[in-house]
Amino acid sequence: MLKQLSIYNVATFVPLVVQTALLPIFTNYLTPTDYGVRAIVLLSILTFQVFSDLGTNWVIRSKYYLLKTNYEISVLVSTTLFLSLIIRLIFVILIFQTKDIVFSKVFNTKTPIDYRHVDYNINIKQLRSIVDTCDDGFMSPDDVQKTLDACGIKRAKEVIIHSQEELLAATKQVGFPLVMKVIGPVHKTDVGGVIIDIKDMESALTSMNKLMNIPSAIGVLLQPMLNGVELFAGISREDKFGHMIFFGLGGVFVEMIKDVRVLLTPFCSLEVMDEIKQLRSYKIIEGYRGNEPVNENKFAEIISRLAQLVDCVPEISEMDLNPLLGTKDDVVAVDVRIRLSK
Repeated sequence: MLKQLSIYNVATFVPLVVQTALLPIFTNYLTPTDYGVRAIVLLSILTFQVFSDLGTNWVIRSKYYLLKTNYEISVLVSTTLFLSLIIRLIFVILIFQTKDIVFSKVFNTKTPIDYRHVDYNINIKQLRSIVDTCDDGFMSPDDVQKTLDACGIKRAKEVIIHSQEELLAATKQVGFPLVMKVIGPVHKTDVGGVIIDIKDMESALTSMNKLMNIPSAIGVLLQPMLNGVELFAGISREDKFGHMIFFGLGGVFVEMIKDVRVLLTPFCSLEVMDEIKQLRSYKIIEGYRGNEPVNENKFAEIISRLAQLVDCVPEISEMDLNPLLGTKDDVVAVDVRIRLSK
């Protein structure tokens, strides 16, 4: 009888274990909602069945040796198993009857549109050629520029110089007023490595000397002086989760007010637009008290392009676009850093 009971437990327990174990394999063929529903239901039933089987075994084993006839044993086993099946059936029915309450977040989540179905004209071949030739760590400014261009993210015009002899030609190429940034230190603002609104050659020469005297400085980057609402977007790769995209109000406000939204890839543009509207600073993006608004569609497109970028280049462990300058017409990347971990 105990042997038959063991066979029964295995026969009912193993299929659920197999289904639960194989579920991740079919993730690519399920929407996140379908996957979440199946996973939660299977795990709930599996967990309940473990405790149900333990209880059934305990009841039968505790009474088995007290019974004297095979008939009494058969009645005990059959009654216990029958009650166990009824309890399991009631549990499964309750799961589906209370799903709107218990699993409301899963069942009510809209089915997302996979961003990979949107053609952003990202140059995958060029991206791979850039990344494959880079070492681990932060990418050089030149490689960052090439990555942004291949990804289709609009950036401010940039010229990199390493000596005073190159300064005159660079200022003619960029034009005044301009911004000068030190190349080398990771956090430029903390070391005084950003000088804005430089209007003439004399100021440019003084600024370059100051920047090159900063420890670990290896060059200076020149950009035209641009205006707009400072925004932020970034990438972080988390073990066992994948890539997360962060975005919100940029500049120093990222750390001051910590108004940042996060999306785990993959996601669709509709989710991005919804998350942008959830920002506490959304009124600034919308155009507060007559100020110029930010082109939300352009901002959302950059975020979606970042999601597609990490799909093509999963080696990216960190990426900051801070600030992005947003106007009613466009959103432009001004300062970008990318870190690789192969």
